[in-house]
Amino acid sequence: IRVVVTAVLLVIMEVIKIIGKSYDDNFAVYNLISYICRKDKTLDGLVGGFGISNISVNSTIEEFNTVKKVFNKMGGKQAHHIVISFGEFYDDSDAFLKSYKIAEYFRTSFQVCFAVHRDKMNTHSHFVVNSVSFTDGRKLDFGYSEQEKFKNFVKQIQD
Repeated sequence: IRVVVTAVLLVIMEVIKIIGKSYDDNFAVYNLISYICRKDKTLDGLVGGFGISNISVNSTIEEFNTVKKVFNKMGGKQAHHIVISFGEFYDDSDAFLKSYKIAEYFRTSFQVCFAVHRDKMNTHSHFVVNSVSFTDGRKLDFGYSEQEKFKNFVKQIQD
């Protein structure tokens, strides 16, 4: 009797999508944060962030806008939107932990709110990053170079 054992290695690679919309209208922050925190999309309240109290959707929106007002930066791009897909076999709590680690990329200068979704075939997280720094009022320059640094940061995070 001959037994053949075949090992299958499942590699879960994150897919990082940086949404290229302008998000320059007065409702951008409200629309983005309201969307990512929708109860029908989030898993058991798997919502987090840095630089925010995370008490409620409304408080998070107000906190983003307060930073803009303090630094008189109410115009232009209001927020950056990033979606990271973990795949359908990713555990929800692991996705939250990984999202928390990913959000740390922005924590020293920019407010970020994230939420884990499973409303599609895969587990994915949405990140909304304030375009204005809470430390010095500078706008986040999230061009190609910074996006590549961010993607490399995400790839370095171990499960």
